Parts: sequence; structure tokens; C-alpha cells
Amino acid sequence: MVAADVTSALWRLAFGAGLLLVAVMSLLPPDRLPQSMSLSDKAVHALAYALLGALAVLSGLTWRGALVSVVGFGLLLEIAQGISGHRSFEWGDLLADAVGAGIGVVVVIAVVRRPRRGLPPGQQSAPGSSRP
Repeated sequence: MVAADVTSALWRLAFGAGLLLVAVMSLLPPDRLPQSMSLSDKAVHALAYALLGALAVLSGLTWRGALVSVVGFGLLLEIAQGISGHRSFEWGDLLADAVGAGIGVVVVIAVVRRPRRGLPPGQQSAPGSSRP
């Protein structure tokens, strides 16, 4: 169980680091953001929040907990942007965040946590996950 605990802790650490990175990038003034990205703003939001949704599930949250946490985080960042003076609250960004989070959660559940053939029912969870 020690290896599973370490893996679980690493997923939680990755989720926390992802939250921190998204928060910093979301609250920087627009002129300090990388300009070389060829993706649209909404695609960047969806990709970032897909990663956060995936990491939230891998860190041990239920799919509902992951969605509420990640979308709630996006809402808080949009509010912070609205009061920052150099960014603005955008419903489209929040929608892209929610769609991305949903995609990340679904992908992890469908790919990583699917039942594995040949394993007893109690051992069919994701590697490093402490719950079935």
C-alpha cells in the first residue's frame, strides 16, 4: 500500500501544481502572457481545464467532486479577473472551462479507471488509487 499512497500523493501534488499554474496564468495582465500560442483563447481554457479535471479525478476526487471543484475554481478565477482591472469576466471562458473539465473527467474515468480484465473486482481501480 505504500506505493499506492505515494502515487496518490503525487497525483494530488500534480493537481495542486496545475491549479497554481492556471491561477497564475489567468491572473497575469494580458501583455505578460505568451503571444506565440496559435490556439484560440477558448481552446486554451478547455485544454487547461481538461488537464485539471483529469488530475482532480486521478488525485482521488469523485467525478462530481472533480467537476464541482474545477468549475468552481474557474468561476472564482473569472470573478478575480473581473475585479482585477486588467482582465474581464467572460461567460464564454467559464463555459470552455466547464466543457474542458468534463472532457478531462470523462477521459480519465473511461480510460484509466475502466475495469481491467483478469483483476479481481476489488483491484479494478486506477493505479495508485486507494479506492476501487
